[in-house]
Amino acid sequence: MLKVNSENLDQLFEKNQIVILSFTTKNTNDTLLEIEKQFPDLVCSGIVNPEENNDLYDYYNIRKVPTIIMFNEKNTLVYRKEIEPTLQELINKVMSL
Repeated sequence: MLKVNSENLDQLFEKNQIVILSFTTKNTNDTLLEIEKQFPDLVCSGIVNPEENNDLYDYYNIRKVPTIIMFNEKNTLVYRKEIEPTLQELINKVMSL
């Protein structure tokens, strides 16, 4: 799972149609790994650690961990949830884009 920071975030947006970021203290997220397996050519996800990326937490106004945010190909925020979503919730959202 990709560790995201302010230096590699733009690349993530440039190369992927859908980007899902997990703001968490964990090093991995099984739900996001599974969604990447189901949509390998469409979705890329990454982990944003609060201790290393205060700037991104501030920029996206993250106040609670975990928080998941999803962007479409235009880098527009299309989904935000302040608890760990289920795999089915994420699949449904990806399918609706």
